[in-house]
Amino acid sequence: MIIVISKEHYDPLEPKIWLQLLENGLESIHIRKYDLTDMEVIQLINSIPMSFRNALVLHSHHHLANELGIKRLHFNRHLRDSVTKNGIKNYHLSCSVHDITEFNSLGSYWDYALLSPVYPSLSKPGYGVNKSVIPQLADRKNQQVSLVGLSGVNKDNIDNTLQMGFDAVALLGSIWNSENPLETFKACLRKILKHV
Repeated sequence: MIIVISKEHYDPLEPKIWLQLLENGLESIHIRKYDLTDMEVIQLINSIPMSFRNALVLHSHHHLANELGIKRLHFNRHLRDSVTKNGIKNYHLSCSVHDITEFNSLGSYWDYALLSPVYPSLSKPGYGVNKSVIPQLADRKNQQVSLVGLSGVNKDNIDNTLQMGFDAVALLGSIWNSENPLETFKACLRKILKHV
């Protein structure tokens, strides 16, 4: 599985690219727009047809999910601990973790967790340069929650990332720093399909 994480700040062209990616096989796009108002989020999500809403994951504005037909919510490390098995029903849940100990402690009500940094980040200069979660993978004990590698993942290292023990990958900088996000995604998808 490939996940694409949105740009952090509003870009009016971004929804068009989301739609292209979804039409070409993207299973999941994480919408991380913490600085938008409720109305701006509603307008953004409403630009995506209902047929693709099941692929959208909200990082913020969770209170709008039902109204927008979204059934997938993501929680960063600051909000993750407030979520309990019975706290949020009828939603698929994901979260962010930054070491394997955090990941191993997750309950089975999480569908997957984004673990970073795998490689030096392509979108946050300096992030992951002197630290990587790769050495920690041998200590993975939690097999109930899917482990998704994030940070610096691109078409050239996807094979290696999956072979190290990640169940899926998340793309951010490799997509949004690309001159052609769709072609970059397709190249990554071809690599993923070899592992299925």
